[in-house]
Amino acid sequence: MAGPAEATSPTGTLEAFFTRANTILQSVRPFQDLDGSRQAIRALVNQAFDFRGAAAVALGSVWLSRVPEDQDAFARLFAVFLERGFIATIGSKASVAGGVTIHYLKESIDGESAAVATTLLTRSGQELSVVYRMVHRGDDWKVQDVIIDGVSLVLNYRAQFTRILAASPYTELVARMQRETASEPPPAESLPTQSSSLVPQPEMSQSNGGTRGGTPSGDPSRVGAIASTAPTDAQRRADVVGRLLVRSRSDAEREVSSVLAKAGGTALSREHGPLLTVIKGVVPQSGYGKLTTALRGIGAWQLEIERFPLPNLVYVTFGLTE
Repeated sequence: MAGPAEATSPTGTLEAFFTRANTILQSVRPFQDLDGSRQAIRALVNQAFDFRGAAAVALGSVWLSRVPEDQDAFARLFAVFLERGFIATIGSKASVAGGVTIHYLKESIDGESAAVATTLLTRSGQELSVVYRMVHRGDDWKVQDVIIDGVSLVLNYRAQFTRILAASPYTELVARMQRETASEPPPAESLPTQSSSLVPQPEMSQSNGGTRGGTPSGDPSRVGAIASTAPTDAQRRADVVGRLLVRSRSDAEREVSSVLAKAGGTALSREHGPLLTVIKGVVPQSGYGKLTTALRGIGAWQLEIERFPLPNLVYVTFGLTE
């Protein structure tokens, strides 16, 4: 870790965030306190992010066409998506043994905006590029977007919203988001009231010379599905819970059953919904690595829960979304 930065600087804000997050992670006992630690991490993210500003960027020009009450409602819904997407993405990639390891490379400040370039130590021992775009809100710096390996979380969602709004009215987009966030309360305490200074920002190239944040079309591994859902209480009791973004749920369902069998496991149940298919199964620990490798060949596999240590017989839950 880099040396402590000024507490009120963008880098100092991130250092304080990850220090507190690591304290939580290091206190977790296997098979215990999992839900409590998850809620504690959520609380940290709620304090660190500018959800309303991120929502304005994600909705684009449509944000300015909505009345303040609509903007408030959308920001509360989007906060759950962004929070969940950030935690799931970092959690699925980072090495958490002894805490998350971050190296701070460069900080660039331009008026009320800033970018902090970092690397994240992954489970494979590699360093993953993560850039935090931040804005000055009052006396604090807040995260408005996270660009992971060149892909912007916020612009990722913006691309999805644009596709949906091209074919459906705004009310349909909101209805979809409400269905997908029904099980999780929005972090309303972290959302400021309406401010005329919040307007959608254009796509920006990374100040550290990286690639432009965005979502390459046609690449399912680069898309965080709007239809992704948080694990239910029943799913949290699984040893492994993950989401698989695919082009065709029906085709992927057959492929998942096949790779389960090839890994020495079997599918136990299937639940079909309008936007999500949930497959539950079991696989021997010796075949788990083969299974996850095969899943990445089917679509974009995003791990949400992986108990440690894994038991000899691993119960898995897959959420399939298109």
